[in-house]
Amino acid sequence: MSGKENTKEKDAALLSRLKDSVSAQAAGYRPLLPDLPQLNCLQPQIRMFVAYYCDPHSPTYGRPTASYIASGYKGNSYNGLRATAGKVLMRPAVKAAIAAYASDLRRRAVADHDYIWQQWLALLEDCRDAAGRYTDRPTAAAVLRTMAQARAMLTDRVEQTGPQQPELTDAERAELQRLAREHNLKLAAG
Repeated sequence: MSGKENTKEKDAALLSRLKDSVSAQAAGYRPLLPDLPQLNCLQPQIRMFVAYYCDPHSPTYGRPTASYIASGYKGNSYNGLRATAGKVLMRPAVKAAIAAYASDLRRRAVADHDYIWQQWLALLEDCRDAAGRYTDRPTAAAVLRTMAQARAMLTDRVEQTGPQQPELTDAERAELQRLAREHNLKLAAG
């Protein structure tokens, strides 16, 4: 067996494993396709490629070749698909769509953060009676604890800071302490 045939067999085996892996991971998953001009001007299959590549919940997130396969492209060679996916990523229209998609994800994360925070504040208020006294102190304490923990978690996701341990800002600490005082609850140290 020559070296060229051996390389073709390895390439075919690699492609087969990747296709099986992508099929299993992407089963039942549909990426988010926001209504963005930079995305809408692309062909449907390229749009799907960008969505699979950019959506953090996608099983192929950040993996060009896997995203290319998941979006429906076919090929006979792993190296050929990898090269084509790389070329697609280098197109100016695709780069613009990826930047717009990332910007839209950041905007949505901020909106989700604000909505969740408002819902927790409403739940905290539901724990009080008409005179402002707490009728459900355990739930109020749990809500405040969750708010403190999630505030740091959600801030980390919005800022995309990476694996560092998120910390509350002085303003966030002051806000939580004010809420705890207002609602007659104690916060744990740290």
